[in-house]
Amino acid sequence: MNLQDLDLLDELLREEGIAETNLVQLRPRGLTEAPASLQQRRLWFLDQMNPNSSAYNISTALSLTGHLDDGALARAVDLVVRRQQVLRTTVRERNGLPWQCVEPVGRIALECVDWRDRLVGTDELNEIVWRASQHRFDLASGPLFRAQLVRLPDLADGLPKSVLLICVHHIIADAWSIGVLVDEIVESYLAFRAGRDPDLAELPIQYLDYAAWQHERVDQAGLTAQLAYWENQLRDLPLVELPTDFPRPRMRTFAGDLVSFSLPAVVTSRLRQFCADGATLFMVLTAAFGVLFARHTRQHDIVIGTSIAQRADRHTHRLIGFLVNMLVLRFEVRGEEGFGELLDRVRAVMVDAIDHGDLPYETLVERLQTERDPARNPLFQVALTMLNAPEPQTRIDGLVVESIADQSAARFDLEFFFHERADGVLGGVVSFNTDLFLRASIEQLARELCVLLEDIAADPGRPLAQLRLLGAQERQALANVGSRQPIVVEDCLHQRFARQVAETPEQIALEWGGCPPSPEMALPYAELDAWANRIARRLVAAGVGPEVRVGLWFERSIEMVVAVLATLKAGGAYVPLDPAYPPDRVSFMIDDSGLAVIVTSRALAERGLAFGPPLIVMEDSDRLGPDEHVSMPFIPVHPDNAAYVIYTSGSTGTPKGVVVSHANVIRLMDATNRWFCFGRRDVWTLFHSFAFDF
Repeated sequence: MNLQDLDLLDELLREEGIAETNLVQLRPRGLTEAPASLQQRRLWFLDQMNPNSSAYNISTALSLTGHLDDGALARAVDLVVRRQQVLRTTVRERNGLPWQCVEPVGRIALECVDWRDRLVGTDELNEIVWRASQHRFDLASGPLFRAQLVRLPDLADGLPKSVLLICVHHIIADAWSIGVLVDEIVESYLAFRAGRDPDLAELPIQYLDYAAWQHERVDQAGLTAQLAYWENQLRDLPLVELPTDFPRPRMRTFAGDLVSFSLPAVVTSRLRQFCADGATLFMVLTAAFGVLFARHTRQHDIVIGTSIAQRADRHTHRLIGFLVNMLVLRFEVRGEEGFGELLDRVRAVMVDAIDHGDLPYETLVERLQTERDPARNPLFQVALTMLNAPEPQTRIDGLVVESIADQSAARFDLEFFFHERADGVLGGVVSFNTDLFLRASIEQLARELCVLLEDIAADPGRPLAQLRLLGAQERQALANVGSRQPIVVEDCLHQRFARQVAETPEQIALEWGGCPPSPEMALPYAELDAWANRIARRLVAAGVGPEVRVGLWFERSIEMVVAVLATLKAGGAYVPLDPAYPPDRVSFMIDDSGLAVIVTSRALAERGLAFGPPLIVMEDSDRLGPDEHVSMPFIPVHPDNAAYVIYTSGSTGTPKGVVVSHANVIRLMDATNRWFCFGRRDVWTLFHSFAFDF
């Protein structure tokens, strides 16, 4: 959120009779040391757990085409570093807490790298930008700011080409700061190039002054009232997150990528009509995203994060530093109401959040004492940000300037950035975590948001539940799918396997271990079939048949695959139990699915499993030689019978068992075979847990 939004919100607060908050009483103090700000403190603690990580780097890259004055650029960078103390600041431990220390002038200079004798294409250029963004900063020794100028080969028309790479640690800067930094470097460069001194206004305060003021203010009684508001607003906060394409890692990751999209000017103009009633375009976008979020999560209590610049005082406008604060927006989406009613509620929530926005997010997380999950961001997983900063200059004194996007880090599961261009088009960028989502899923989500916004602009009074997410072409494609002849499934998974055994009994069916695997770790179809048949007969003797659930407690192994086949041959439905799961989760799955028996290996059985259902332990004697054969038990199984049960992650509450039938799997394989054309030369690698249904 930027100054334009803040100005409007200040006006809204006055209209609501809310006292205008005196956000800043700042004064210069001449400090060279000070306690780290509350924003900095959280990043410092994160760095202690994962030292010198690049996850919290902020980087920008400018492609410069034309004749560049290296000397003027170096002097410009040096001047800004001298001027903004925070660029010379390190963060060190003192009595168990982080302190800021300003280093003497002269440590930082523009690094120049000459690659004019190399072949640098688009891929190589992207690699240069990515490597620069991954610089590992040492918070205690610094510097925490880095500027590089990479000279590239001249273009075909003879024009020189360079790339200016800027990377800072988030602990000394925020997104607003990067705009200030680039502006001051450009202004200083133009002045030095023209042979004059830059005319930059004197900074009234430094970042250390802001940090000192913040610590004074956080002890004041006014923040107690703000904390009370947030405690009430966020009581019983639900976990709201989009379904992911991949299982969530146990530790939060920051691997990221970007997807861009845009909304036509005519649609943006219609959405702006809501702003006449005292809302901002960002409020409109937040409400619309809430509808999209509710559809995908099937939850109505929506939680979204947003950033506020915390620069209401004019003294902070040209200050580089970590001032941004995160707000938590919580509102309800009701399907029967129209968009205008939802927007009124979002507007009220946002006005209240701004009015209570002095309390730092870091302090809020600490005071709420929420249970910390290393796999998730505290309080919310999705964020929205409106960027109304001026568009970057495309020409600087004969230079053609282009921004190169950094796609390396994702701060949240998803973060939507919006920017209204000069031509009225609303541009959007989605930063997403690639360890959670496929790029195609995020592209689809962006398309759905655009369709939803177009529907809202066309008919805002329509009930939210009736707003569309799919465009005309996608709806037609779905209609075409519905008109196709249904795929009829007449057999089961183990019956298809039996046909393959009959066709290629001596062909290798399963391998495990090295490359190539040892003979005992490579099974032909006939031997795998016979081994599974013997286990299947033990299961039938134990009472297994159609719709009977069988737990499989295995680590990745040949025995695991044999047990899966054996359960299907016995007519049962297997329930995978991963030994890596917490015991409470395994116990819940056993009770919830109503397992009749559990099949496991001798090695796991010897650990002393404390499970209720009886165990069937696979022994070495169950494996038959190549000349021995045991027929498959005859158990009538219908394609609609359950083949297996997969449990969800439980990230949104209690894990839920999903029953998948033989027909479900076969219909999927038959329907997609025309795309993938799987043949007998294809090899499938089981690289994930068998408790995850890919």
